[in-house]
Amino acid sequence: QTQSQSHEKRAGKMKKEEEIVDNPEEEEEEEEKELNESEREELEQNLKKLIEETGEINKLGGFEFYKSIGSPKHVIAPMVGQSELPFRMLCRKYGATLGYTPMLHAKIFSRNDVYRRKHFVTCEGDRPLVAQFCGNEPYWVLKAAKYVENSCDAVDINLGCPQRIAKKGNYGAFLMDEPEKVYRIVKTLHENLKIPVFCKIRVFDEYEKTLEFAKMLESAGCQLLTIHGRTRMMKGQKVGVANWDWIKKLKSEMNIPVFANGNIIEYEDVVRCMQETNADGVMSAEGLLDNPAIFSGLKYDPFQLSYEYLETCEKYPTVFVWKKNHVSRIIKSLLEKYPTFIDKLFCQRNTEGLKQYLKNFQEAIENNSEGLDTQLKKRERTPG
Repeated sequence: QTQSQSHEKRAGKMKKEEEIVDNPEEEEEEEEKELNESEREELEQNLKKLIEETGEINKLGGFEFYKSIGSPKHVIAPMVGQSELPFRMLCRKYGATLGYTPMLHAKIFSRNDVYRRKHFVTCEGDRPLVAQFCGNEPYWVLKAAKYVENSCDAVDINLGCPQRIAKKGNYGAFLMDEPEKVYRIVKTLHENLKIPVFCKIRVFDEYEKTLEFAKMLESAGCQLLTIHGRTRMMKGQKVGVANWDWIKKLKSEMNIPVFANGNIIEYEDVVRCMQETNADGVMSAEGLLDNPAIFSGLKYDPFQLSYEYLETCEKYPTVFVWKKNHVSRIIKSLLEKYPTFIDKLFCQRNTEGLKQYLKNFQEAIENNSEGLDTQLKKRERTPG
C-alpha cells in the first residue's frame, strides 16, 4: 500500500467521523509502580530476547550523521498534541528543516496499535524526522523504537518534560535524577537500533551537575543533544528566562551536535540564539505555535496561516481538537485584541464550522464592524 493510498484511506475514514476521540481509555497512563522481583526478571528476559533479535548495526553518528541529514538549523520541538504531521508540514513549508513527533509514551506505544496509528503518522515529505519517546525501562523504550526505526531518521529520549504527569510516570525531567537508569536506556538504544539516538534535557540548578549528566549521555551513545536552558521547576508562571550562557558552555564541552531550546519568540531570537550559544541548531516550541512561519523570517497574516494549516489537515487528517488548538494559537494576538471572538471559537465542533468562524472573524475586522467594536468596548469595561 502506497503512502498516498494510505492517506486517502485515512481521509475517507475521517470524513465519516470528523472528530477522533482524543483520550481513548487505552491511552490512560497508570501511576508508575515499583516492579516486584518476578516482574523485573520477566522484563529483563524480554529485553534479552529483543536484543538477540537485533541484526548487525552499522550507522552514522554525531556530526557525520548530522551532516547526512542536511545539517538542520531550524527545528520543530516535540509537543504533545501539537507537533503532529500537518503542523510539521506547514512549519517545513516556512523554513523548518527538522521535525520531531509529539512525545510518545513508549510502554503504551509498544502495546497499543490504536495509539501507534493515531500518534505516529508521517509521509514522504516529512523528513528528516525524529520520533521522541518517554519511558523509564530499556525494554519498553527499545521495543517502541523498533516500531519506527524504518520510518524516521532518529529517535529521541525525552528527559525534559517538567509536567506533573511526567513526575507521576517517572519520566522526562524527573528521570534525570536516575543517571544510571538513563545511561542504560541510551546505551541499549544506541547498540540495538539502526538509527541514532538523541536526547533532550533540561538543566540542573548546578552547571557542573548538568555538564556531568550531558557527558554521561554522550558516553552512553547519545548522538545529538538538545538543551532546554531552564530547570524543571521553571514552568507555568515561574517559567523565567532560559540560560543561553550555560548552553554555550555546554556546547563547547560536547563532541556531538547540540541544539538550543528556550526563549524563541520571533525570528530575531533564532538568529541571536545561534550567535550567542554557538549551537548547531535552534529548536522552537511556543514560538512556532504562535507563528508556524517563524523560521522564514517573514511576517505572515495569522488568518492566512490558519487557512493553510486547515488545508494541510485535509491532505493529512488529524484530530479535530488539535486543529482548533492550533488555530487558537495562530490567531492568539487577534483574540487578545478582539476577545469577544474567543467563546465563538471554542463553540466550533467541526472543520467547516472552524473555517466559517475564521471567515466571519476576518470580515468583521476588515469591515471594522460596529458590532465588533461595541462588543470589544463592553468586554474591556468588564471588571476582572
